[in-house]
Amino acid sequence: MRKVFIAAFVIMLTGLWAQYSGVYEIYSADQKIGECRFEMKKHPMGFVLSATTTMTIAGTQTIYTSETYLDAGYHPSSYNVKVSMPSGNQEISAIFEHGMVNITGNAGIKQTEQKIPFARNGYILDQNLFAHFWILNNVINPRLGNIDLNIVIPQLMTSVKLDVVNEEQKKYNGKDASHFIGKLGDTDIELWISLDGKIISVIYPTQKIEVKLGEIKSLAEESAKLPEGYNPISDNEISDKDYMKPIFKCKKFKVHISFDPQGRLDKIYLNRRQQTYLGSIDQHSVDGELDIQKLSHRVTLSGEWPLLEPLVSDPEFSAPAPGIDSDDDEIINRANAIVESAKTIWDAARGINLWVNRNITLKPVRYTAKDAIIKGKGDPLTKALVCTAMLRSIGIPARVVQGILFADVQLDHSWVEVFLGQELGWAPMDPTTNEVDDLSARHISLWVGEEKPPVYAKDITIDKIK
Repeated sequence: MRKVFIAAFVIMLTGLWAQYSGVYEIYSADQKIGECRFEMKKHPMGFVLSATTTMTIAGTQTIYTSETYLDAGYHPSSYNVKVSMPSGNQEISAIFEHGMVNITGNAGIKQTEQKIPFARNGYILDQNLFAHFWILNNVINPRLGNIDLNIVIPQLMTSVKLDVVNEEQKKYNGKDASHFIGKLGDTDIELWISLDGKIISVIYPTQKIEVKLGEIKSLAEESAKLPEGYNPISDNEISDKDYMKPIFKCKKFKVHISFDPQGRLDKIYLNRRQQTYLGSIDQHSVDGELDIQKLSHRVTLSGEWPLLEPLVSDPEFSAPAPGIDSDDDEIINRANAIVESAKTIWDAARGINLWVNRNITLKPVRYTAKDAIIKGKGDPLTKALVCTAMLRSIGIPARVVQGILFADVQLDHSWVEVFLGQELGWAPMDPTTNEVDDLSARHISLWVGEEKPPVYAKDITIDKIK
């Protein structure tokens, strides 16, 4: 494999918790030779960074495609890259565990393997997949006089030190910036970091290589528009007392329902305390009757708050997830302030539901929990994400429920279920309608989880029986 040392531009944005896409432009002797495109998203245990670099050197194009999983501290847990060249393909993977990294590679029938010690608090850089500098950007403090980090470079099957010193403040492209110089292993490297904390350039002077920012976008902003075909309740409808009155008053609701679950039987949620389903279910057909009642879940019997011992449920419903930023400091602090005077678990949950109802204005846009708090608005799913994130952040397991709110027409809707312990189980609350415990019988649950449902309300046939 050709050993080309090229560094990446990386930009620091407050709160790497959000999901971003970006592109870095790669220059050699002032001529553009390629670019690196990436997406960084959250997953339950940390982050996943997907990147593709396309580079042309001496008339030969090489494409590097990688996926890196990282823990919540941005340390790597696994890595895989595929290198496509005219001469053939290569693959390299790395697994990080127990203070070691096991790196394997293949090119055709040739196999290589290297197992080396590597500090658990180290970081990863790929010699050609420059998006890994995005990770370091969240770690590096430009106000420090030097930077000294343990780095593994899987394509070279080695670990090195990133050791750079803050030389002095200079002008970069006419703007004040800190100039860091030093080494990445045995290779000279320069970093230019702006006064507001952004790494605006990374240079390998010996190779005359520089990578500059092309574009950085928030995926949350890109996905703020509601999905096509999704039709939730509007802010005008939710504030219309005459429109909402029959919904709130409904105690019993019976319908015949049919739809294609698109094979996602793992997401189906048709039976719960308030709702009973009788009918058939297979990979491409749900057909039967739903009987829904407005029932209490004995929430007043919930345990004391603060928690005397952890509430134990499926770990999935206690961990951060895409859009559910329960590990974010601002969300944690806000949630703790809301529940400060609560006496029971249900008091705490109900207080958070009320806060989300009042402070996240219902609007036809979609955000993550963190972005929604900043923006102060969002659709019913956004409100459910905020509520769920806050509950999880203070140790109360919670999950998103998606389905239909049956008004004069069937509307796509989302709400939340809170785990109150093994005896009481899951109790519902709706931060959009501000209902808690005994939700109206016009809430038809279909799916559990925050992911996009396989089908929307428009694709579901409902015949009202009673």
